[in-house]
Amino acid sequence: MAEKSSITPEKSSGKIPGRMNGAGEWGGIKWQHHAPSEAVIEQNIRDGGNFCLRMDDLLALDIDITDAALSAKVEALAVTMLGATARRVANAPKAMLLYRQADGEPQYKTRHAYSHPTCDKPAVEALGKNCQIFAIGRTNKGNRARWSVATLDRSALTVVQAADVAAFFSAVDLLLEANGGVCVDRTNQGAASDRASVDQDALKASGPDELRSLVSRVPNEDGTDRDYYIKRMTAIKAAGADFPNDAEAIALEWANKWSGVHGDGEVESDYARIKAPFSIGVQWLRVLAGDATEPLVTVSSDATPAPKKPVPVVRTLRELMNDPDLLKLPVAVAPRLAYAGRTTLLAMREKFGKSTIIADAVTAVSTGGLFLGEQCEKGKVLWCAEESMGDLVRRFADFGADVDNVSVLDLRAHGADRINQVCKAMEELRPAWVVIDTIISLTAGIVQDSSKDSQITPHISRLAGLAARLNCALLLSHHSTKSGSGYHGSIAYGALVDLILIINAPGDDQESPLRAVSAVGRWQTSNFTLRFDPSARRYGLSTAAPRSEDRVISYIRANPGASVSAVAKGTNIQKAAAGKIIAAALASGVLRDTSGSKGSTRVLEINADAEAGEAFDPVIAEILADSSLLGSVGVV
Repeated sequence: MAEKSSITPEKSSGKIPGRMNGAGEWGGIKWQHHAPSEAVIEQNIRDGGNFCLRMDDLLALDIDITDAALSAKVEALAVTMLGATARRVANAPKAMLLYRQADGEPQYKTRHAYSHPTCDKPAVEALGKNCQIFAIGRTNKGNRARWSVATLDRSALTVVQAADVAAFFSAVDLLLEANGGVCVDRTNQGAASDRASVDQDALKASGPDELRSLVSRVPNEDGTDRDYYIKRMTAIKAAGADFPNDAEAIALEWANKWSGVHGDGEVESDYARIKAPFSIGVQWLRVLAGDATEPLVTVSSDATPAPKKPVPVVRTLRELMNDPDLLKLPVAVAPRLAYAGRTTLLAMREKFGKSTIIADAVTAVSTGGLFLGEQCEKGKVLWCAEESMGDLVRRFADFGADVDNVSVLDLRAHGADRINQVCKAMEELRPAWVVIDTIISLTAGIVQDSSKDSQITPHISRLAGLAARLNCALLLSHHSTKSGSGYHGSIAYGALVDLILIINAPGDDQESPLRAVSAVGRWQTSNFTLRFDPSARRYGLSTAAPRSEDRVISYIRANPGASVSAVAKGTNIQKAAAGKIIAAALASGVLRDTSGSKGSTRVLEINADAEAGEAFDPVIAEILADSSLLGSVGVV
């Protein structure tokens, strides 16, 4: 370290590469382009120096969290979403994972800072191009850097895509929120070409007076890290581009608010190293000074946007209610099934029409048609499934889906990379609705035990978080339990979604035209019933609950040989009422009694010689209405 550096072993705000000069003093080097010789490396070892590693095509995921349990959760999420790789620990429970960037996708620095009740300034950052990490040696606390591998081999490091890293940070935000934290700052540093696409004039202050006024209200407290310091200095330099001497004086005055001691010329040197083009400027300072609540700069679509003012950890209900968007109910993409930015779990017994119901709704969204009597806004749908493409194509052809608005991702083609491919397709297509049919197919071979919350949570969080960020609806098709009372597997399936739909056929009768839907959501919902129209091959909304006749016939169809008592118990209908319905069905020929002897307990089944179904309902109803027709039919 330089002799008068403000960085001390007791209070270090960063690690800057350097080397010892002939006088035995540490000085800085242009490490971004420095390539040490073997002699320099040997000399550094003799001098007791540490070694850093320049990232270039690598990406280090730094989990700067001091709460052991929380740090472990974030690391588990990273391993699940990005893969296992070389791991470094220096100051536990903090940890770092080292990845290799995908070819042709240069990644820079991303940092999310949080507020959390059990941690001091927790943060997660990805360090890429133009960054370096402490790799070998001891920390200022004397802890040695320890790696999980004996040799760091670039070719052996796990490769990560930029889209997956972005999805990970979205999932981390959700994970921290679920554990009592909140994201208070996001930094995403791109290439100079990205910064150049920002309107540089829009970053400028109106003059020295405005800049001085704004900066005077921007804090520079003890304990703030170097990222905060450099970021604010960058905004000052961009805002004062038209009056550089005044801007530098204002920056130096602001830097000296810090009570620590700066080395001679340290601040001036830091300020001089900050180069245009910029991505932040006066709009940042206005937000930090409290003069604005939104960034006031227009950027191109591929530029890194300036973030909003950090949301306070605690806000009053009055403050929240002043935001009109928070008072709005979710917007339906497919009525009762899917909502923009929200995730639905739809569970139903296998081969009971789950895909038919969803495909009907998808068709309506793709064409801007009707579903359950309501108009859908036309939009694109991404359908992710593991089934025969022929079956899928024929189904959508029958329904009349818009062939240009439905995109299909065949899960069978992607193996263990399925989830990454789904997320990549979501990012690229930006659809109105994403359907996963089924979530079990998506996670097969990735999740070893679907009853374990820890194995399910990272994947559901990742998908739901991405859907929320893209404001697209997400529906996870799933299997219900055999009893039809819930869904298979971990409670995490339901805990992490916004709406749960459990669909059952009356009496567990696969041939029944009715499907009873139980709905539970984060907003007020109500149960409803679907009725299949065989002529239109569509489900419609039934205004009435399943009739007692339907329930009795459906139960006997699903349970041939049932007694009257069993039917009454299975349908939750009083025995006398069930007996009347059965008597009418026997008289109409829908049912037959196979007990074989008069007066014995009846053994009931559907009459195979008759056309069973709704066509007999009017006949049964007619017999029930005229009690004289029941005279010769006894019920036991």
